[in-house]
Amino acid sequence: MGDFSIQLSTNLVNRLMDDPEKSKKKTRRTKPKVTREPQQPQPKINQKKVSDDLEPLKDSGARGWPIQPPVYIPVPPLSQPTNPDLDAIRSVHEESLKVVELLKKLEENMAQEVTQRAKELRDKEFKLPYQKPVPCLAQKDACVNCYKEHGKEDPLKCAGFVNSYANCTRRVRQQFADSDAAFQISRSSPKTVSQIMVRRRDACWEHCVLVDATKQKVRCNYCQREFSGGVYRMKFHLAQIKNKDIVPCTEVPTAVRDHILSILETPKKPKVDKAALANGQQISSSASGDFHPTHVSNGHNGSTSPSLLFLCPSPTSQEPVDDVQKQKQDLADKTVAVFFFHNSIPFSAARSIYYREMVDAVAECGGNYKAPSYEVLRSTLLEKVKSDIHDRYKKYRDEWKETGCTILCESWSDGHEDDNTYLFELLESVVLEVGVEDVVQIITDTSSSYIYAGRLLMGKYSSLFWSPCASYCINKMLEDIGKQEWVCIVLEEARTITNFIGSHGWTLSMMRKFAGGRELVRPKINRFVTNFLNLRSIVIQEDNIKHMFSHPEWVSSASSRRPEAQAVKSLLYVERFWQHAQEVVTIAEPLVKILRIVDGDMPAMGYIYKGIESAKIAIKTYYKGIEEKYMTIWDIIDRRWSMQLHSSLHAAAASLNPSIFYNPDFKIDLRMRNGFQETMLRMASIHDDKMEITKEHPVYVTAQGALGSDFAIMGRTLNAPGDWWAGYGYEIPTLQRYALRILSQPCSSHWCCWNWSTFESIHAKKHSRTEPEKFDDLVFVHCNLWLQSISQNRDAKCKPIVFDEIDVSSEWPTELESPAPILDDSLLDSLPLNVEVVSEL
Repeated sequence: MGDFSIQLSTNLVNRLMDDPEKSKKKTRRTKPKVTREPQQPQPKINQKKVSDDLEPLKDSGARGWPIQPPVYIPVPPLSQPTNPDLDAIRSVHEESLKVVELLKKLEENMAQEVTQRAKELRDKEFKLPYQKPVPCLAQKDACVNCYKEHGKEDPLKCAGFVNSYANCTRRVRQQFADSDAAFQISRSSPKTVSQIMVRRRDACWEHCVLVDATKQKVRCNYCQREFSGGVYRMKFHLAQIKNKDIVPCTEVPTAVRDHILSILETPKKPKVDKAALANGQQISSSASGDFHPTHVSNGHNGSTSPSLLFLCPSPTSQEPVDDVQKQKQDLADKTVAVFFFHNSIPFSAARSIYYREMVDAVAECGGNYKAPSYEVLRSTLLEKVKSDIHDRYKKYRDEWKETGCTILCESWSDGHEDDNTYLFELLESVVLEVGVEDVVQIITDTSSSYIYAGRLLMGKYSSLFWSPCASYCINKMLEDIGKQEWVCIVLEEARTITNFIGSHGWTLSMMRKFAGGRELVRPKINRFVTNFLNLRSIVIQEDNIKHMFSHPEWVSSASSRRPEAQAVKSLLYVERFWQHAQEVVTIAEPLVKILRIVDGDMPAMGYIYKGIESAKIAIKTYYKGIEEKYMTIWDIIDRRWSMQLHSSLHAAAASLNPSIFYNPDFKIDLRMRNGFQETMLRMASIHDDKMEITKEHPVYVTAQGALGSDFAIMGRTLNAPGDWWAGYGYEIPTLQRYALRILSQPCSSHWCCWNWSTFESIHAKKHSRTEPEKFDDLVFVHCNLWLQSISQNRDAKCKPIVFDEIDVSSEWPTELESPAPILDDSLLDSLPLNVEVVSEL
């Protein structure tokens, strides 16, 4: 510590100056000499204070003593008294600081260690210990570089690179499938091993991948669907054959489908005695060849495992047998083809389920089978098939007691279509034959004569409903929209594009190449739907169509110089066409969705009411609520819906559909409530049923009991309406019974759209015949067998319908189903026709 100094205060100096007398009396003393230490630098604050104190002394210097400068006298530092408690506290404080520093260092080290450990764990979790090189990387880079260079000008130059990359990925996928199968084989039982090894040699493995060997699960290479049951069921999938729950593949190429179909139609080879093979016995063939066993080691001391003993046939002995079998197969195929060609049988007949059943049945009989003769076909066998249909009809009648049925009436011009009384009597006779108590409704078209006959039936039978065909009315809505001037222009321009592309084979082939194999035209649907779907395809393929017409390959072709080609190309660059085309597609698609629902393979009675409302809302939303734009389309819909299509039965079905009734976003209007009341009053002819419905309906409205359980709430949208009532409506049995009858009915007569050329050709013949009853039997069998084939190809499981999830671009039932063939009645008499058709609808 530095020296202390003493400073004289200015107050003391002033006090001495104010008392001069006292200062006179005092004797002056000599100042002792004081040894001055070197002057220490003072803080600035002290110097300022001293200067301030000296200011008054300057003014009063004449009155007193002269001003003396401050005197600094060094003072030795005071010794600090020792305090043991304070020292102890200081030592503890210093130790605490050291501990804190040590803890900070430990914390930093632990944080670094935890961070490093987490990084190592993350690397171990997301990084394989050994990463194989990415396969086909060079081919992929070649494709990418090629498209970067030629993608905008000429992408076809990259076709070779694309094929190389595709072949490489196919080989790699097959290698992975083989390695996975080998791993599964090593864990399988001996029986499973032999089965898997045999199936790996099947030709179908080129088009699918083994996913799980133990469960025999395979995946299609085209649509990526997975099936259990092995490659056998995959063949039906690739051949586009509906078999139980197998869904036909929609992406399989035509060549692959035909190849797999030919494999399925090939008769199986006779089975070889497995016990003889396991014992190593020699099996001789027609060429006196032998089988040579191949021994496989099981990994224990090099011993041979009996379960892995595969017997390979000698090539010299097996080839002649295969050649003979192939020759027989070729001869059989050619014979069937000749039969088709000679009798003008359409090729679509080969897709009939009866064609496959016929071939399988003949193969089961072996070489001793003799085909039925002309007389047997027209007499005995016709009666047997008719009897089988009647037996099946009895089974359907038992089901109608619970679900009810619908009589579908398709029109055919025979001179009586305008006779109201005749139509009424004809429909009444069918109702009485089926049973009034089992008929829920009759569906016809909206011609005046059918409307009159339907009202007469409703007036005579109180429990019966007449309903117009929903498919017919919605088609009329689309027709009315298509008659709008601006819509008509757009559809005609789109037809110009599709006609030009479809009328030239080379142009069509090129369009398919640019569109990825997709078709612009949907020819198998009715005319109005086809127009809108074709326009929708053009809008979706806009970029591809423009690209094709500007591609050098097209520009340099002779087809591009045609006048119609120039007209089409100029149309593609008219902005007005694309704007109006998009508008037409948007306003028509909701109605096409409804048509897709009612023409589907499930009861749609509970969805038609909401479908119309959803379509109107979608159209209004597209026009952003501008009334001048959407009201024109609304008027077209309301005119057909209110005056023709709407029925109280539709309103009741919507009320009984839990996905609609319990949906908070759907508004149940007065028309819907009144329709439910009117329907219940007509159907419940017994007073006791009316009383029970009155008691049970509030339970349904408030979702009490089982209707409000967690499963019932989830099932409102997960189950079909009929299945929901069957599963959860047991506490209100009367309302449940009527709900099942209503929700089980169709809305459309689509499923009885006959090939009318059959009846026209028959009706036009005037030859004299002698067996009219045989003729009626033939028509009866023909029509009902066609209905039966549709029923067997349909998916028996009902699913809920979600309006927003309907895909109008998917295949329609009319595209999937073969049309009813033309009936050849050359073996029977062509006398007046009395058709009796039985359907399970």
